[in-house]
Amino acid sequence: MAKTATDSMRRFAVMLNYNAKKVSAEVRAELARLVPPDDLFFSSSLEEAQRITQLLVERRYPVVFTGGGDGTVIDFIERITRVAEDMPQFPCPNIGILRLGTGNALAQMVSSGSFASDIKAYVENGFQDLQRLGLVEFEGRRFPFCGFGWDAEILNDYIAVKERFKDTPFLGKFSQSLGGYGVAIGTRTIPRIFARTVRRQTGVVTIRNLGERAYRLGVGGNVRRVIRQGETIYEGPLSAVIVGTSPYYGFGLKVLPFAGLTPHFMQVRVASIPLRAALANIGPLWNGEWYHDEMRDYYATDLLIELDQDFPFQIGGDGQGWRRGGRFTLSEASVQLVRFI
Repeated sequence: MAKTATDSMRRFAVMLNYNAKKVSAEVRAELARLVPPDDLFFSSSLEEAQRITQLLVERRYPVVFTGGGDGTVIDFIERITRVAEDMPQFPCPNIGILRLGTGNALAQMVSSGSFASDIKAYVENGFQDLQRLGLVEFEGRRFPFCGFGWDAEILNDYIAVKERFKDTPFLGKFSQSLGGYGVAIGTRTIPRIFARTVRRQTGVVTIRNLGERAYRLGVGGNVRRVIRQGETIYEGPLSAVIVGTSPYYGFGLKVLPFAGLTPHFMQVRVASIPLRAALANIGPLWNGEWYHDEMRDYYATDLLIELDQDFPFQIGGDGQGWRRGGRFTLSEASVQLVRFI
């Protein structure tokens, strides 16, 4: 909802990780031209990031901009929500996300695409549209999305490709783009999945609803069935199970198209689709517009995921090794994102 411009609304701060790859000298110089020096912060360690975050909350900034890869942004969101909880006399600032990373899953939701344009728009217009972002909690962490299976496996392969070519002049840069994902999928992920398919090595997952209500969704996100507390949401084979409150992964991949549409629920997507079907429909799948009988969607607030074997696992686009599941709940904490699109 648009708000009227006021001087207090124009007040803002920017906090970035000094060591982030895309926070270059040129970016820092551009920010110095746009942001008053007392409101521009760079952290170079976890301790410094914690100290600055506390200062931002104490100063009652209505908006704090941050940026970098999704891991950096998610870490900041988790940190500032916890600081605000520890200091309830101060409100949690609204968060602006500058597109300064590679995948930019969260920036895809709210950024115009140019960090300078977003800041200029805020400075000059002084208004903001806000979009609520809920958070998932797992083992003491807060984040907007995570996944077991194909998505985490692709991520691990992408990281391996980046590491393989990081010191190669041309391929080093290419491997950090969407092309790097293509190379990883084509040379590592697909052959491995195909080999598992031939050997019939399919994992099985059991997902139980621990919340008061969960819902099975149909095409378009319509509710098909109510799932009561203690009932099994899904039990069977899987390619991937994804939990989140954000519709996007990096590069505009809309993997959870119903996330955020109904407040106070996480979306859960369970897929056991054949690899060939996914590849044949990569366009609509990428845009969140493809449906398959073996791709099931749910809303839930509290669930237990149990896998019969170790699966690759990722949180917020960062690989977390291999796990056999866990309990995932919708956090009581949330943030308001400043939206420019």
